[in-house]
Amino acid sequence: MILRRFMKHVTDQNWFAVGLDVIVVIVGIFLGLQVQDWANRQMQREQESVYINQLHAEVLAITEEVQRRQDSTKKRMERMVFLTNYLTGEPILEPINNDYCSIISFAHIFNNPAFPLTTISEVTSSGQLPIITDQKLRSLISDYALLTELYSLSFPRLSTGSFQLPALFPQLIRLGPITIETSAGELSRVNECDLASMSDNWAFKNKLSSNTARQFANYENLVKQNQLLQQLHDRLDHLLDLSHD
Repeated sequence: MILRRFMKHVTDQNWFAVGLDVIVVIVGIFLGLQVQDWANRQMQREQESVYINQLHAEVLAITEEVQRRQDSTKKRMERMVFLTNYLTGEPILEPINNDYCSIISFAHIFNNPAFPLTTISEVTSSGQLPIITDQKLRSLISDYALLTELYSLSFPRLSTGSFQLPALFPQLIRLGPITIETSAGELSRVNECDLASMSDNWAFKNKLSSNTARQFANYENLVKQNQLLQQLHDRLDHLLDLSHD
C-alpha cells in the first residue's frame, strides 16, 4: 500500500507527498530499530541478572570447600617443614608422633587448587562477557577464568613430579592396614616410620624437601584462588545488595 501510494505520487510528480512518504519510511525504520535495540538491551539485562544470581549461588556452594582445602594443605605443609627441619638436626619444640609419619606417607598427594565455575565457563566461552555491565565484576570473572585455566594446566605437572616416599623407601616407611572409622565413615591407617634412619638418608631427605616445596607452591595457588573467590563473592554481594552478617 505504501509502495503504491509512493509510486502514484511519483507519477503525479507530487514531490511534496513523495518527500513525506520518504520521511515516514525513514521514521518507521528508525523507530523499529530503536524498539529492537531496547528489546535486545532488555533481554541482555535479564540474562545478566540470571548469570549474576547463578554465579553467586555457585560461589556460596564452593567457598567452604576451597577454605577447607587451603587449611588442610597449610597444616600438611607446616608439618612437612617442621619434619624436614627436625631430620636435618634443627631443634624442635614438640614431640614427633604418628601424625608426622602419616604426613610423610602422603606427602605426594595434593589438593587441586582449580575450582572451575560453570557460570563463568558459560559466560566466557559463549562470548557473553560484555553483557555484564559492572566493569569490576567483568574483570574478576576474566581473572578467575584465567587463573582456573592456569591451575588446570599446571597442577598435573606439580603433582606427577612428586615422590611417593613409601614406594621409594619401604625400609623407612611401613604402611599399616587400612581400617574404616565407622562413626565418621573415613579410612585410616597407622603407619610406622624409622625417623633415626631417615635422618641419615640424604636421598630421602632431599625427596621429602622437594615434596615440601611442591606443597608450598600448591598452598600459594590455593591462597590466590581463595582470595580471588572472596573478591568475586564480595562484588556479587554488593551488586545483589546482600549481607552475610
